[in-house]
Amino acid sequence: MNRIFRLNVLKNPLRLACASELGRTSQVIPTYVEIPERNIFTTHLCLKKSVKSKKSKEANIIKDILSKHQENDEDEAVEFDDGLPKDYKEQSLHLGSRRIDTLINRSIKMSNVEIEKLILRGKVKLNDEILTKKSHNVDKGDVIDVFLETYHENDKLAKISRICVKNYKLEENGYHLEVKLWRSMLVENWKTY
Repeated sequence: MNRIFRLNVLKNPLRLACASELGRTSQVIPTYVEIPERNIFTTHLCLKKSVKSKKSKEANIIKDILSKHQENDEDEAVEFDDGLPKDYKEQSLHLGSRRIDTLINRSIKMSNVEIEKLILRGKVKLNDEILTKKSHNVDKGDVIDVFLETYHENDKLAKISRICVKNYKLEENGYHLEVKLWRSMLVENWKTY
């Protein structure tokens, strides 16, 4: 590389890119094209890059539109209102994992030892099936029933706590779960001694 070429490169790095891409020396000066809407000058080689960036911008716009459309689909899930008073509590929980024992611990406020005993004794149901392991991960739409006691006035009924998982999202620091909680509910006694 001669001295003149090095000085030209230091003054204008665009010339180096054009010269190296065309395989020419610094003596050939690339032609400049004016882009009026941006008030800048560029070469024909840089115009290709601007087309690529426009395509990526269009792709990002399409992704944004699709994500907004998906959010609208999730919002359209309307719950049936039967006119009865609200007997549940909506909770928003931040958990480290989606394990069922962690969810029961945070929503019903039971200790881990109590939860472990309930699960091992078969007093926890997940989607109408008795759960035998505490490390099960919950998903959207899962219904968890925790048996509390038999109803003292009628042995065919039982008091339970019910947790319904509405939605969950993965975040940087764990999971964000939205649940409905019924602290005390009467159902048919499914736990026999």
